[in-house]
Amino acid sequence: MRTKHCFPIKGLYAITPDNLPEKENSIEAIEAVLKGGASVIQFRQKDRKKRDRVLKTALDIKSICEKYRATFIVNDDIELTLKANADGVHLGKEDVSYELARAALGEDKIIGVSCYNSLERALNAEKKGADYVAFGSFFKSSTKTNAPLCSLKILREASAEIDVPIVAIGGISVENGLLLLENGADLLACVASVFKNGDPYNSAKIINSLFRR
Repeated sequence: MRTKHCFPIKGLYAITPDNLPEKENSIEAIEAVLKGGASVIQFRQKDRKKRDRVLKTALDIKSICEKYRATFIVNDDIELTLKANADGVHLGKEDVSYELARAALGEDKIIGVSCYNSLERALNAEKKGADYVAFGSFFKSSTKTNAPLCSLKILREASAEIDVPIVAIGGISVENGLLLLENGADLLACVASVFKNGDPYNSAKIINSLFRR
């Protein structure tokens, strides 16, 4: 039987902005989001030219996540996941396959899969052993402006057929997050609504309060 990290069954899934600068206040912003109640931090770093700097940032995030007992996920980078000893990796359609990721990471790491608006992709990912699946974009997103939209109908169908946690992503805010939870989402993935308004602690705290309603 697989032994693995436990992925949260609900909560705020905070995603760092692309190309997070190596500044003290960026790490402080992540810690503020964790103080506000985030269950998961995903480190998204598309510019990988400065690998030493990226690794340092990942190690700093790993340390902060351990402090707050949060789950640390790296976006689509198997090598960085291993070097930083992150809890797991998140894979999109254009990234390495689940099979290759599992072979590289072993049985104890978390692997999440982006499913966009495809229930079939989610069912297939769960069958292969994915620890969670993500659907979206549910609303217009400032982070990924061309992302395909996912309907609440797909979310409800996924909730009825899928046993692993379901992450909703795309334009999520305190104003619309509850609607997604009511239709089957277990976790809410947020970028701009927690990191880009100047108050990451209170932003995370308010969104996290949706899970208690």
